[in-house]
Amino acid sequence: MSAITLLGTPAEMYTQGTQYCLLVLSYPLVMYATAYWYMPVFYELGVSTSYEYLEWRFGKAVRSLASACFILQMVRDERALSAWH
Repeated sequence: MSAITLLGTPAEMYTQGTQYCLLVLSYPLVMYATAYWYMPVFYELGVSTSYEYLEWRFGKAVRSLASACFILQMVRDERALSAWH
């Protein structure tokens, strides 16, 4: 657990309400699902990232598109946080 988690969780609960608890409660389910369904496939194929799998399955264009979408989402979220503070 990081310091940002210790400082950010109470602030998140204060601003967003207790819906954050649903996120926390879903972690075990998501971790189990990932270990059960995704990890064996990735291990069998010898890939280590979702982007590498996308390139293997659909080609470089899809991998690049997924990477660009992730980058745009992170930039958008950062701008939203900057405007909020």
